[in-house]
Amino acid sequence: MGVSGSGKSTIGNIISLEKGMPFIEGDNLHPLSNIEKMTAGIPLNDSDRKPWLQSIKESLKQVISFPSTNQVGGGILVTCSALKLEYRNYLRKLSLDEECNVSIKVWFIYLKGSRELIEKRLIQRQDHFMKVNLLKSQFEALEEPNEELEDEIIIVEIDDKDLNKVKNEIIDKIKLVIK
Repeated sequence: MGVSGSGKSTIGNIISLEKGMPFIEGDNLHPLSNIEKMTAGIPLNDSDRKPWLQSIKESLKQVISFPSTNQVGGGILVTCSALKLEYRNYLRKLSLDEECNVSIKVWFIYLKGSRELIEKRLIQRQDHFMKVNLLKSQFEALEEPNEELEDEIIIVEIDDKDLNKVKNEIIDKIKLVIK
């Protein structure tokens, strides 16, 4: 989780390939109306994000229902900004969903970066609907998670670290908390 440009998709894809874990790219689940708004430089609001979060939850249910996913036992990686506690709690409710007859726990890995780093990445990024002009609204909407106040949170600082170091830190932290 984290603002656009924090590396969610890149890191998620790397870990997914390295660990053989299923991977759901949250950006691909945005309704067309959301993509059009962001492309036009209009920030999303809670109403815009609701159907997107529902799509993420439904995609998770589908992946969980595959027997091979349950046999792996190593989890599923999902990219999602999850900027607000309300959004994270909505996704956490998946573990209480009666349709999922498998025991799951939803963890959030917060890729925390400075505004300067994220802005630099967004300026360099090509072919993505989320542009640098929306970064301010993302940071304004962000309710930073706190490991002491919120369950199932891992915080990884990304400033001054290359992708490999971030990836290894995430894997090490996951090993410590997820058994």
